[in-house]
Amino acid sequence: MKKIFKDNMYTVFAALLLLTFFGYSFFQSDNLEKSYQSVVIKSGDTVWDLASDYCSTIEDQTAFVHWVEDNNHFDVSSVEPGQEIVIPVKKSGTDGLMLADSE
Repeated sequence: MKKIFKDNMYTVFAALLLLTFFGYSFFQSDNLEKSYQSVVIKSGDTVWDLASDYCSTIEDQTAFVHWVEDNNHFDVSSVEPGQEIVIPVKKSGTDGLMLADSE
């Protein structure tokens, strides 16, 4: 019995490692789905205005605008009042802005 366990110890360890990895990936995918929200553009709003509301630095604002363009498949200069767009949201805590991955 000890020999069987000893011979298969690396296999058992690899299987546990894979299960841990896939479990972590599963829970992370739930978090990614919640990493954005929809907003409706109001009259006079621009994507840059939204970026300045959610981001403190120009680098973050630029990343925000590019994310909106990539994930909504339009040029930010063509946004119109009443249009619903998806934007990244701030991550809670001190980590700052969390941009959702582009797909």
